[in-house]
Parts: sequence; C-alpha cells; structure tokens
Amino acid sequence: MLNFIIGPSDDPGPVEVNQLMEQVYGPAPRLADLGNGGKWQIFLSSIDQLPAPQINSTFATSSATQAASRDWRLMGQRFTLDSFIFQDLIYDQVGTQQKPRGLPTGLDVAAAFGSARR
Repeated sequence: MLNFIIGPSDDPGPVEVNQLMEQVYGPAPRLADLGNGGKWQIFLSSIDQLPAPQINSTFATSSATQAASRDWRLMGQRFTLDSFIFQDLIYDQVGTQQKPRGLPTGLDVAAAFGSARR
C-alpha cells in the first residue's frame, strides 16, 4: 500500500539514461565513441522519449513547462499522491494569472467528496 502512495522517483535517473546510452552507443562504449557527433545527436533527440515527470519539483509556473521538461536527476523526487493531487488544485489548473490560486485548503477534501457549498 505504501508503494502506491509513495512511489519511486518519477524523474529519469542514471538507470534510464544508461539504458538510452546503451541503445545508441552499445553496451560498452569507448571514450572515442562518445565524440561521434551523429550518435550524440541521436542520443539527444532520444531524450524526448523519456517520460516527463508527473510531479512539479521545479519553480515552473505552468504545467506546460513541466510537460516539456526532460532532464535527469541523480536522486529524483519521489512520486507522492498528495503532491500529484495538490498540483491540480492550484494555479495554473485553478485560478488565473491575475488571481492565481495558492495552496489548497481543507475544504477541497470536502468538495472532492461531493459536499456542496452552502
């Protein structure tokens, strides 16, 4: 149950980048192989195939910025269910740029369970 709530890192890490490098350069590349400009361009374009993070762990103010983000982290942020839900309850999913919504409140829990505003 805990693995469902607090999952593994959702950022690509060394394992994922290594798998990608092995696809492009082979299982045991030499230093000279890394200088091959054509393979380097293939590697860089392949990075876009890595999954985008689900949790915004940057100072991005837009989910569009997050969706376009492709980088790797040695120790990436772990996926947490509350962060995944909370980021859908604040700006840029709720509110406007002129009146952005900050942190969610306890009333959001009641609203999520169908409680009508009185």
